[in-house]
Amino acid sequence: DEAIENNEKITIYGDYDADGKVTANDAQYTLNAYAAALAGDETEAPADYEQQAACDIDGDGILSAADAQRILMYYTVSLTGTAPQWESEPSEA
Repeated sequence: DEAIENNEKITIYGDYDADGKVTANDAQYTLNAYAAALAGDETEAPADYEQQAACDIDGDGILSAADAQRILMYYTVSLTGTAPQWESEPSEA
């Protein structure tokens, strides 16, 4: 997994809950934060800038459904034993 280093803290790219791995939970938490932001509810916002940056996969400065989709895709590919890549684009549905 790709990591973002900030002083002594290492944040895994796509790891919303900072448990050291990218899972379906991270995609769900990202989607929850997006939905809450749309509703004006700040209680689901990421705890800090590093957490937000780690899950802002497309780099547009906000957490979105597209970010959640890409995190879930990354996790799903990892389940197959293949090394996932963040460069792959989410499928158009």
